[in-house]
Amino acid sequence: MEYLSKNETKVNRQEFKNFFDKLTKKLGNEWSISYRLVGSAKRNLVLVGNEGYDLDYHIYLQKSPNLSDKDIKLKFKSELDNIIETYNLTPCEDSTHVLTTKRLENKKLIYAYDVAIMRKNKNDEYLILKNEKTDNNGNGPYHFVEVPKASDFANKYNMISGVEQWKKLRSIYKGKRESQQSLSKDLRKHSFSLLIEAVNETID
Repeated sequence: MEYLSKNETKVNRQEFKNFFDKLTKKLGNEWSISYRLVGSAKRNLVLVGNEGYDLDYHIYLQKSPNLSDKDIKLKFKSELDNIIETYNLTPCEDSTHVLTTKRLENKKLIYAYDVAIMRKNKNDEYLILKNEKTDNNGNGPYHFVEVPKASDFANKYNMISGVEQWKKLRSIYKGKRESQQSLSKDLRKHSFSLLIEAVNETID
């Protein structure tokens, strides 16, 4: 696996912005949403290997119609599918926490977008829309659940400074990602979990 430069993922960031702008127009005035690039891509730690690379995004709900949690997820899936069909991307897969769309070439993954739908509760804490996939068809129930607080990670990440520490972090994180490649996808740790581990080991 090798790191991609920020410039090499610029086309992806622009492409997603185009999606979001079209999504905002399609949803209309009943909705108010924003988005943010998160995870390794936000920190310029995107790795590409035989299975392509992915960028993680959060879409935040500030205002929405009175819909069930399931209907919110399905609404976003439907609107995104209509938008991305002109971009040579696959229809969104409704996984547990995200909607995933992929760019494939001859069935090989080039890149993917993982999109989580978020909102805040009355205590100003972030919630993520989750599909529990416990029914017979793997389609629910849907509900917003609390997101583990990432403040400790953010504080530790901000402690990393200097060329040597950044080299150490990139080396550790790359090693952890490569060690997962031989595992089936169901057994692999999420890339953000590996990033947390790498940050902890870098500053310890």
